[in-house]
Amino acid sequence: MIEAMEKQQPGCFGDKGVVAFGFGIINFALAGGFFAGPVVGGPLVEGYGWRVMNVVLGVGGLGCVVAVGMVTGGGGWRWRCLGRRERGGREGGELEC
Repeated sequence: MIEAMEKQQPGCFGDKGVVAFGFGIINFALAGGFFAGPVVGGPLVEGYGWRVMNVVLGVGGLGCVVAVGMVTGGGGWRWRCLGRRERGGREGGELEC
């Protein structure tokens, strides 16, 4: 997504601005999760128990995964080879490429 924005308007983020923008998005998402987790999880654990809290937060996490996949085009769904072919095959039971 960031690379597409940079291609449409070269230099719009300045020198190394694309990397800074990416880190900013990641930091924003982490801060939101660190805030929302306890705010949502606390009352759920007190009112309904540990199991319900885990289900609610898990469904929310899966929803975020789906949203990110839709925004980024879903290109990361397949496991990456990460050079395993050059090293001669699979390692540690990972999926084959």
